[in-house]
Amino acid sequence: ERMSCEKQLDVRLSEELYKAVIGTAAKFHEDLRLQFGLLSEDCTDENDYLQKSQEFIQDLRNDLKYAVYEYFQVKHHKDMV
Repeated sequence: ERMSCEKQLDVRLSEELYKAVIGTAAKFHEDLRLQFGLLSEDCTDENDYLQKSQEFIQDLRNDLKYAVYEYFQVKHHKDMV
């Protein structure tokens, strides 16, 4: 049985991949889960999804302040450095 990231997404992920990526993201924050779910909309297959997921994680690592604003639409807080 295969599971979809979200009900209407194009790429269907295996249950194992869904739990590993999206399930893990959900443990941190619902918005993070949604971002990983949205990645599958433009993917051709699971390998493409994994590549885009890795790129997304690298974006977060490279510039967290920008990524939080860009992906989660959080305005810059005065305490963010």
